[in-house]
Amino acid sequence: MNVLIATSVLGLFAMISEIIGLKRWIWYISIAGLAGIIGLGISEYNTSSEFYGMLHQNTFSSVFSVLLLSITLVWFLLSHNYYHTEGNANASDQAALIIFATTGGLILTSFTNLTMLFLGIEIMSIPMYILAGSDKKNLNSNESSLKYFILGAFATGILLFGIALLYGATASFDLLEIRQGLMNAFTNPTTLFLSTVGILLILVGLAFKVTAVPFHFWAPDVYEGAPTIITAFMSTFVKTAAFVSFFRLFVFCFIDLAPLWQFQILIISGFTILGGNILAVSQSNMKRTLAYSGIAQAGYILLTILLPNRETLSALFIYTTSYSISTLVAFTVVYHVQKTKRDYSFEAFKGLAKSNPGLAAVLSLSMLSLAGIPPTVGFFAKFYLFKSILSFNIGFIWIILLAIIGSLISLYYYFKVIISMFGGDESGVKIELKMGDRILIYVIASLIIVLGLIPEILLQLGSLII
Repeated sequence: MNVLIATSVLGLFAMISEIIGLKRWIWYISIAGLAGIIGLGISEYNTSSEFYGMLHQNTFSSVFSVLLLSITLVWFLLSHNYYHTEGNANASDQAALIIFATTGGLILTSFTNLTMLFLGIEIMSIPMYILAGSDKKNLNSNESSLKYFILGAFATGILLFGIALLYGATASFDLLEIRQGLMNAFTNPTTLFLSTVGILLILVGLAFKVTAVPFHFWAPDVYEGAPTIITAFMSTFVKTAAFVSFFRLFVFCFIDLAPLWQFQILIISGFTILGGNILAVSQSNMKRTLAYSGIAQAGYILLTILLPNRETLSALFIYTTSYSISTLVAFTVVYHVQKTKRDYSFEAFKGLAKSNPGLAAVLSLSMLSLAGIPPTVGFFAKFYLFKSILSFNIGFIWIILLAIIGSLISLYYYFKVIISMFGGDESGVKIELKMGDRILIYVIASLIIVLGLIPEILLQLGSLII
C-alpha cells in the first residue's frame, strides 16, 4: 500500500507546488518522485498487505503497479518539451492530474471490492476528462472533453448497474464472497439471471474503457481533439490500467461462470481486431489512425482474458508493455510534427526522413512494432500471445487466424506512414529539438529493438506474476 500512498502524496505535492513556488521544477520533481516510487514498488515485490478488505497487494498488483508507474514516468520524460513550452502555464495542475490518474490506475491493480473498482476507474477517468479539454482555445479539445465526459458517465452508469445486480445476487461487494456466491448460481434461477445480467453489464462498462468494438465510437474523436501529448497518456496508461482491472475481475472473480461470458469476449475480440484495422485503413491523419490502431490492439489484449492461465497473464504484461512503449514513442513524434507544421495528416510527414532522419527512424520503429514485424518487441508480444492461447486450447486456432488476418490488414496503414516519410523528393520542415529531448526519444525508442532482440527480459519480468 506504500506505493499507492506515496503516489497520492506526490499528486498532492504537485497540486500545491505553484503555491510554494516550485512550479518551474514540477517536471523534475515528478520524474524524481515517480522513479523513487518505482524503486519502492520493486522493494515491496515479495510483501503482501491488505487494506481493510478493500485492497490487497500481492505479486500481481506489485508487477502491474510498477508497469503503470513506468508508463507514467516514460510519459513525463517524453513530454519534457511540452512542459517547458506549451504546458508551462498549467504545468503544476496538469502534473497533479496525471499523477492522480496514476493513483486511480494503481487502485485497479489491487482492488478486492467492487466499490474500489468503481473508485479506481473514476479517480483515473475524471482527470482525463479535464486533460482532454486542457487546450482551452481549441474547440476540438473542448468537444473532446465534453464527449469523453458524457459517454464516460454513461458507461459508468452501466457499470454501476451491473455491480448493483451482482450485489443483489450475492449480497456482497467483496470479490471472494461474490465468487463463492456465484459458485451456487446454477442451482438458483434468480441468482443465475441476476449474475449473468450483472456480469454482462460490467463487461460492457469495461469494454468502453478499453475501446473494444462496438463500444469504441468515442475514441477516434476524443483522441483527435485532445492535445496530442495527453492522447499519448490516454491511449497507453488508461488502456493498460483498464485491462488490468478487466483481467483481475473476470479471471479472479468470475472464472466459475466463464461459460456465461467467454463467448461474448471472443466475439468482441474478433470484431475489435477486424473493425479497428479495417477502419484505420481509410484514415487520412495520424491521430485517428493511431486511435483505430489502439482499438485493434485492444482486441488482441482481450484474448488474454478469454483463456486465463499463467501464460496469458504473462502475455498481458508483455503485450501491454510492448504496446505502451511503441505508442508513446509514436505519439511523441506526432506531437513534434504537429507542433512544427500545425498539421497531423499524412501530408505533414512527407519528407520527414530527409529533414529529420532520426525522428523518421523512431516513428518507423514504432509502426513496425505495432504491426508485429521482427525483430521489434511488437512481434515477440504477438508471437507469445498466440503461443499462450494455442498451448492452452488448440480449438481457438480460428481466432488466432483471424488475429493474423487483422495484422496483415494493419500492414497497409502502418507502412502508409513509413512510405509517406521516406517517399517523394521533397524535404519536410526541419523540426527543432533540444539535444536532451532527442536523446530521450532515441533511448526509449531503442527499447523497441532491445526488448525484441532480448525477449528474455520481458519473459523474466512476466514470470514474476503469480
